[in-house]
Amino acid sequence: MPTFNDARLRLANDRPPHPTGDYVLYWMQAFRRLERNHALDHALHWSRQLKKPLVVYEGLRLDYPWASARHHRFMIDGMIDNRRRAGELGINYWPYVETPDQPARGLLRKLSEKACLVVTDDYPAFVVPKQIAALAARIDVPLHAIDGNSIVPLRLLGPAVTACAHLRHRIHRLFAEAWQHRAIAQPVFTSEARKLIEPPFKLFAAKAANVNDFIVQLPIDQTVQPVTGMVGGSIAGGAALKNFLEVKLPRYGEGRNQPDDPERNAAS
Repeated sequence: MPTFNDARLRLANDRPPHPTGDYVLYWMQAFRRLERNHALDHALHWSRQLKKPLVVYEGLRLDYPWASARHHRFMIDGMIDNRRRAGELGINYWPYVETPDQPARGLLRKLSEKACLVVTDDYPAFVVPKQIAALAARIDVPLHAIDGNSIVPLRLLGPAVTACAHLRHRIHRLFAEAWQHRAIAQPVFTSEARKLIEPPFKLFAAKAANVNDFIVQLPIDQTVQPVTGMVGGSIAGGAALKNFLEVKLPRYGEGRNQPDDPERNAAS
C-alpha cells in the first residue's frame, strides 16, 4: 500500500523535470485556496528542490458546463480573496478570466512551456480529468496531479461503494494516520519561491463592487443570477465552517431530524 503522501500523487505523463525552466507552475483548478492545500504543498516542495520561483495560475473559462452569472460570481469572489492573500504573502498569483476578446485557448500550454514542471489538483469528476489529460499530452514537462479531496486520499479508500455505511469504517481505520499527513495550515514560502516574475498576460483585477457589471457582458447564462447575500471565496468559506463547528454541529444530535431551522427556534 502506498504511503499517504505517495497516494495523493498521480503522474499524468512521464516527462522529466526541466531544471532550466523559469518556475514551478501550480495550476489551481479545483482546490482554490492558498492554505491547507496538498497540491500547493507539493508545488512548494518542488520549488525548494529546484530552487525556482512558484507561480500560481488560476483561470476561469467561458465554456465550462453550466456556465452562468451565479457560478462566475462565486468563482471570481474566490479569485479576489486569493489575490489579496497572495499580495500579503508576496507570491506570484496569476488570475485570468476569459472574455470573447481575450480567449484562454493555448494560454496554459504557453505557461507550461517555461515551467520546470506543472502541479495541479486531481479531481475525479466534472471537467477536471479531461483537462488534465489534454494538457499532459501537449507539454514536455511533468504534470503532477495531486488528490486533495479529503483527509484520506481517495486511492486508499478502495473500490466505490453505494452506501455511507460501507465507506465509514474505511475512513475510521485510516483517519488517525491521515490526520498526521494533512495539508499545511500556513505554508512557508521561501525567498526563492517568492521571487516575482512578470506575467505574460494582463492579470484579472476586477474589484468586488464591479464584478457583476463585468459578468453581465459575458456570453454565459445570465438567467441564473448570483445569490443575494452570499459570496464565494476562502474568507466566506472559513466563516461558514466556523459557524458549522461552533453553532450547528453541537445541535446536530437533537436537531438533525427537525425540518425547521434550529437556530431560529433557539433565538425564539
